[in-house]
Amino acid sequence: MIRELIREKYGDLESALLQQWFDWLSTWNYNAGAAPRQLNLSNKVRSTMVITKPNLDKLKARVRSANPEQAHVSTFVVTCALIWVTLIKSEGVGDSSDDPDRVYHLGFSADCRRRLGIELPESFLGNCLGPTFVGEKRGDLAAGGGGFFRAAEAIGRRVREGEWVGAAERWMPTWREVAEGGRVVVIAGSPKLKAYETDFGWGRPRKSAVVQLDSSRSVALCESGDGSGGVEVGLALEENRMEVFAKLFEEFVGQV
Repeated sequence: MIRELIREKYGDLESALLQQWFDWLSTWNYNAGAAPRQLNLSNKVRSTMVITKPNLDKLKARVRSANPEQAHVSTFVVTCALIWVTLIKSEGVGDSSDDPDRVYHLGFSADCRRRLGIELPESFLGNCLGPTFVGEKRGDLAAGGGGFFRAAEAIGRRVREGEWVGAAERWMPTWREVAEGGRVVVIAGSPKLKAYETDFGWGRPRKSAVVQLDSSRSVALCESGDGSGGVEVGLALEENRMEVFAKLFEEFVGQV
């Protein structure tokens, strides 16, 4: 019934998306002789940063103060803005990544159950997520403390005004275009997923982690495991870069 409602409003998205996957995979040259992707994880380290609820509240207050007209200021918005800007600042200086005009992207998914333009029952449990990307120039994001506010404004605007399901036929082309640019960070998870409330019969988890962080450009978010209302940020970086990231992260949060 729900699939029929979505199909009636947006057309046959399933067939369109499957066709895009087919077209992409059909151009893949399996006989090109390229070696399998080799991942050098020997110098990578994992870390989990925690942003406490008081600091999240202060970050949101700073965003509202800097831009009173910003309509959407949430825990997700300020957390993603802080991560995105800090990752960019932690990159090497003096190489191609230092180009201030180069566009960087942040990718994330949103709950689309209230964005469909049709009413879904409260009992609906199916997947209903939509991906999107935000792009900004490196110079705008890495410019002192102002980069954080620029990132928060861009992310908040996309969450609030994104077309989402109506743009589903452009999901794949957009992802390919952004991925080929190479400067993209993808947010995995959300504090709203309540990972620490999951119980498969063995009790409450002691630690929640995303396995593929080591081999991807992803950053994992989940609610703080101690139930205090904070956010855990999980990521994997080269050891030297992790040291820079952690220093910048702690400095920014400490100044809130």
